[in-house]
Amino acid sequence: MNKLDKVLQADAIWNWYDLEMLRKEVKSADMANYIDRVGYIRKYARIINTYLPEYVGDISRDILDIGCNNGVLIELMRTLEHRVKGIEKTKSPFMPFYKQSRISVDCIDVQKMPFSYKDNTFHVVTSIGVITEWYKPADWEKFLNELFRIARRTIVLGVKYNTIYKENKAIIDDFKLPKKWDLVVHNGSFYKWSCAE
Repeated sequence: MNKLDKVLQADAIWNWYDLEMLRKEVKSADMANYIDRVGYIRKYARIINTYLPEYVGDISRDILDIGCNNGVLIELMRTLEHRVKGIEKTKSPFMPFYKQSRISVDCIDVQKMPFSYKDNTFHVVTSIGVITEWYKPADWEKFLNELFRIARRTIVLGVKYNTIYKENKAIIDDFKLPKKWDLVVHNGSFYKWSCAE
């Protein structure tokens, strides 16, 4: 049993936020993302255990999740004692959750790249579903370049396996990697790149 499995056994993890308060503050279809916290916790715990097992140990790292949605991935990583930050679109409906759980999230115009982070700021950069939802295929290479600019060690990219992705996946598959970076996992809807330090 690893550290994340132990965290998942604690009762507190299933009650991160006050649903009654959120129901009053959030009046949108995105409420389902808050209510289904159990499903999201399980989903992101599987992603961490599958693609980021080397970050379930005892060393604290800087982690950025682009498109952090309801913040579950960064909240899980924070419980593993990492320094976490998220990026979400401006006017995110999830702001009440970020505020209540004290998650550091930059709500920005995601179309404006480069992002305001220095090169190699984060040990890990994750982005699940964002490339196929927020960006047109013409901008995918620019987004990938930005991921590699701000990441120091590991990038995990999840894609929505839809028609747009299927018709344009060569943009990601044929992306010219910076020196020292290697593709270590590609299983259909997830890519993981690592950099030899």
